[in-house]
Amino acid sequence: MSRSGYYKWSHTQQKRLSGDDDRAAFYDDVDRKIHQIWSDSDQVYGAPRITAELIERYHISLNRKTVAKRMRMMSIEGISPRAFVPVTTVQAKRKSTLPDLVKRMFDTGELNRVWMSDIT
Repeated sequence: MSRSGYYKWSHTQQKRLSGDDDRAAFYDDVDRKIHQIWSDSDQVYGAPRITAELIERYHISLNRKTVAKRMRMMSIEGISPRAFVPVTTVQAKRKSTLPDLVKRMFDTGELNRVWMSDIT
């Protein structure tokens, strides 16, 4: 690491620890706006909708994942008004796909009796 890079990092760390960091002030403001949008939506909106509202209302462009992270840090989450229903596969009751070309008849005409053959 270069000497100038180390001193730049050190200076940035001192600013963050003292509370003079512009980034911390920006995220505090964003957190207040996220909470305001969330409470205005009756605590329904999640990260995608809040991200869209931040862009529309305040012209703040943030990644959806960043908004989701900030929401997790504030212990808030959106809800979905729809009930989750998993998609299941319904199997069709199909007949055998291979046709019986020999027209085999295994029924002997008696109950509980089946015709069988032995190849010898």
